[in-house]
Amino acid sequence: MKLTLHTQSTPQGPARAAFLPGDSPMVWLNTIQSWGIAPSELEAYAVPRSIRDLHVAGLLLIYRNGNFPVQVELREAYQCLGSSLLIPQYASMSPQVEPEEWKNLVVYDWHFYHPGIGMVGFNRSDRVQLSDLLRYPVATQQDWSLAQLGPSPHPPLRQISVQPSTVQEMFANVESVGDKSIKDLLKKAPKDDKESDDLRLTLLNGLDNLLNKRPKIQEGESQSLLGKWLDQLQQRILQNIEDLRKQRDDEINRLLKLFQDDPEEALRYSIPLNSPYEGRGIAPPSGQLGRRDPLDFNLSGLGGGAARDNWELDAARRTALHQHYLKVANQKIAEGDFRKAAYIHAHLLGDFHTAANVLEQGKHYHEAAQLYLDHLKSPGQAARCFEQAGLYSAAIPIYLELRENEKAGDLYILMDQVQEAKLLYQVCVEAALNRADYLDAARLYQGKLNDDTRAKSTLLNGWQQNQSPLACLNRYFDFFQQDSNAEFDREVQAIYQTQVKPMQQSTFIEVLKVIGKTPSAEGICPSLVILCTAS
Repeated sequence: MKLTLHTQSTPQGPARAAFLPGDSPMVWLNTIQSWGIAPSELEAYAVPRSIRDLHVAGLLLIYRNGNFPVQVELREAYQCLGSSLLIPQYASMSPQVEPEEWKNLVVYDWHFYHPGIGMVGFNRSDRVQLSDLLRYPVATQQDWSLAQLGPSPHPPLRQISVQPSTVQEMFANVESVGDKSIKDLLKKAPKDDKESDDLRLTLLNGLDNLLNKRPKIQEGESQSLLGKWLDQLQQRILQNIEDLRKQRDDEINRLLKLFQDDPEEALRYSIPLNSPYEGRGIAPPSGQLGRRDPLDFNLSGLGGGAARDNWELDAARRTALHQHYLKVANQKIAEGDFRKAAYIHAHLLGDFHTAANVLEQGKHYHEAAQLYLDHLKSPGQAARCFEQAGLYSAAIPIYLELRENEKAGDLYILMDQVQEAKLLYQVCVEAALNRADYLDAARLYQGKLNDDTRAKSTLLNGWQQNQSPLACLNRYFDFFQQDSNAEFDREVQAIYQTQVKPMQQSTFIEVLKVIGKTPSAEGICPSLVILCTAS
């Protein structure tokens, strides 16, 4: 009789055996280990390359107790025809052989038919012991009893923190005036021009105030020589004040022109237009704009800790400077220089909100967090930035102060401090139960505390207390959707008999109808059908 194999697209029978190609015992043993099957449950036979070449082509493994479990992934599976013929699982044989005919055909205990090798017969005496595939190392004569325990390992690293800035550092003196006049760009000025201007305007203002306090001459009275001299002095003082104001106007005009020619350089002489903080006193007035270096966002310059020289600007010039500042800031953002853009918004425009947003765009989360926390009084935004910066130890106290305990617990998990996180999650559970939010409490039990048992009991409590009963019961049955139909059926029956009051029957059946419409629950259990149809 001539037997022929035909390839099929689907398995023609359960897997009774598996073939592991190759000649590497290590590969064979690793594959067997990955199956999770005890070696004692397998019969192993070495398959030769051909009848003339006895080198090993692979290992045949036959499952002793019937067929391989369906969950075991087999690359080359073989089915068993009759009592002993092993052929590929995706093949059929013709003509079909009746069981009585096999008794006259069998020669060996096992007949293995490989498409590339052909028919190979094995008796059980040919079995290979898997333990024989292991080669044990030769024992050495060295004495290891004198080995000593090494040094104890260092304790695990819990966190790395950044030393926060002190209040003194945060609100240190802000630079108000530099050491170089804008006139230096056009003409070299004497080194002490600025100091003389400061002193002159201070003296002039003081003298003018003093002269204004002297008694006024009444009509008909003659003015003394001293009075005439004082009037002339006051006129000269007023003229000097006007000259200084004109000098300031000229300085502002030069600044506006410099913004058109060299915005980067003009930025170094810019005047702060607004600040949430007032300076500590008034600085001596000057007719020159000082140079600012470096042009970089600095938290220590935001506290208003120094005296300020306030320049009075008309609306048109203030608007022009404001537009120039915004234009340069947008250019710096486009160039990726977010710190300089933040400097403009915070130090020159006094817009801390935009400065913090720009710092976030540039991923300068630490500075943004300090700005939100200390200057904008937005602790939630500060905690979020600390978190993005990886400074979890700085973010956690803020979240705790805001009573965002779950978020703080999540950060403890990221820091591998599981016990601290669980304590906070439990606080969140108790808060949810106090407000009768059983769904949220169950979510925390399942997702955060990995306690499915308490999650299910909490959902049943929500059902019994009539707190979102539909949602609680639906969520409860989600735990059993992956179970077999019989197990799910038992759970439905148990809940119906023990947890459903007469007034709750319609709600219970409504939940079952919703589950019945779920594709994964199609035809899931007889009791579901009976209860739903009965309604």
